[in-house]
Amino acid sequence: MMSYKTTGNSARMALVVVPILFLAGCAPIEWVKNKMGAGNPSANNTTESLDDGSKVLATLDGKVIVTETSFNQAFDRILDENPQLKQMLPMIPNIKGQFLKGMVSQEVVNKYVTDNGIDTSAEYQQEFEQAVRSMKSALNTKYFTQKFPVNVSDSEVQKFYDEHKQDIPELLVSAGGVKASGISAKTEAEAKQIAAAAQGKNLAQYAGTANKKANFRDFGSVTDKSTGIDTGLKVKIMALKKFPAVEVLKATDGTFWVVSATGAQEAQYQPFEKIKNELKGYLENKNRGDKITSEIERLSKEYKLVIVEDEAKADADKEAGPRVAQASTEEDAPSAARVA
Repeated sequence: MMSYKTTGNSARMALVVVPILFLAGCAPIEWVKNKMGAGNPSANNTTESLDDGSKVLATLDGKVIVTETSFNQAFDRILDENPQLKQMLPMIPNIKGQFLKGMVSQEVVNKYVTDNGIDTSAEYQQEFEQAVRSMKSALNTKYFTQKFPVNVSDSEVQKFYDEHKQDIPELLVSAGGVKASGISAKTEAEAKQIAAAAQGKNLAQYAGTANKKANFRDFGSVTDKSTGIDTGLKVKIMALKKFPAVEVLKATDGTFWVVSATGAQEAQYQPFEKIKNELKGYLENKNRGDKITSEIERLSKEYKLVIVEDEAKADADKEAGPRVAQASTEEDAPSAARVA
């Protein structure tokens, strides 16, 4: 009896095999290649007999559709394109047998579609043309991007880390700040009396014994990003340099606070060596993106790109005549690049 685990693995393999069925055999790939240039899909979608001199693994209507060589090439290709699948191999029984079934099943589907003229219907052709356009756009983008290699040195990554680590939340380990608590008072004189009595004592404990518990507040570690605390008071707490300290500080709203500051700690960030590779990848992508954007702007001007503005905007300004955004101007170049 097949175990639940094995059944699950087979199901996962099926999910992998379904999309790769379209890679099986030569005819479908050649069909796409021809279609991207020219050619008749019906004529190019005919399953041709393979003859590569290797062992025959499957035939269809008397024609060889899968050989040992073509099978191994397709199998190796799908493993290269799906590294996670390699890790699953030991858990999937008879994976090559299942893969072969997927290949031959696709050839059966291909033959049925061709024999019944389904690929000549208007709906099929419309979807096919869209698929080819999408595929060609993806390939064009891939090879266009490859024209802009970038190389970021370790020193550049280090400089970026030093200058921007405080701006990247994911790098923050501990916010640091001044550890402080306080007791509010209505007047400066009252605050000074509290401060004198609280010197050398734990402010929280003092508040409890002096019937000031309702006026006590633990601010935690006060930083420039702290919320829920008077801005003026926050700035003054962060300005304290000697610890421990008990100070009388005036908040922006006029309230006086007896503040006990026990110490300060610098913000702690992820070690550079731990995050270096991720930052390098980010910088390479950013630099590449900047280069691509600049090149698209240049090409937009060279190719005389013109973007006609939307009708609503044009109707609102009819007296000015037809309005267009031309990439030949510095002001409109970024818009052209975004649309392109």
